[in-house]
Amino acid sequence: MELTAAEPRRKGLTQLFIDGEAAVKVDTEVFLQSGLQPGAQLSDQELCELIQASDARRAKEKALYLLEHRDHSKQELTEKIARTAASREAAQAAADAAQSAADSAQEGAEFATPLTGAEPPEDAPAAG
Repeated sequence: MELTAAEPRRKGLTQLFIDGEAAVKVDTEVFLQSGLQPGAQLSDQELCELIQASDARRAKEKALYLLEHRDHSKQELTEKIARTAASREAAQAAADAAQSAADSAQEGAEFATPLTGAEPPEDAPAAG
């Protein structure tokens, strides 16, 4: 398969044209990092990996966006991400990573409290 064109689209996406036909939209940042240029030959495996990397990045970005506004359960986060941004697998991985980061932040705040005598900030993520 030949990548014949790559055109920017809205919402941080790039439309890829393969063998002269619109094929798939991928995250622009992932596409730029791939180093692909029009005229490049792509295998099915390389295209699949590009799509998976795009899904993973979009899922992570969506998780961060959602958590900016309020806490979500892991299941709720997974559902919201999968509805709009990425594959179910990428959504689950992003929700797991977000939960792990929130847990680490909470543990850090709990560890620091007795050392400093200060209360953790109110906007510190809650565990669970």
